[in-house]
Amino acid sequence: MAFVRIIQEDQFQADTFRNGAAWAVVVNIGFDDTEPLNYSLIVGLDLMGAGAIEYYFHIVEANSETEDEYIYWSGRDTASFIPSDDRVVILGALLTATHVLLEQARPERVEVVTHDANPPEKALVGRQGVRGFGLRGPHR
Repeated sequence: MAFVRIIQEDQFQADTFRNGAAWAVVVNIGFDDTEPLNYSLIVGLDLMGAGAIEYYFHIVEANSETEDEYIYWSGRDTASFIPSDDRVVILGALLTATHVLLEQARPERVEVVTHDANPPEKALVGRQGVRGFGLRGPHR
């Protein structure tokens, strides 16, 4: 399996979707050159309990033959197949998509929740980067 990145540091295409208070930005980031797999970065806002809004992001692996999808919530899981240089470019797309999402949705406040138990310091530092947009968190 070899991940092939299709986005550039300074250029990528994103599609934005809205359903009431829920928003999602989808960025196609790459594919596998040996398997029928495509990868997309999803950045979104969704309602939590008590009317709070959660900010989330993950990578979706979609199999074009079986139509199965797998969601990667953790960078620990994607590190095995996405090279570190590509991860840096994807992080840039994540931060840009976050900025666009928050500019469009303009929520008063959002919560950030991690999906990893005891995430590594590096992951928390990355999530701290999105706090620059006014996000509250991360919460474990």
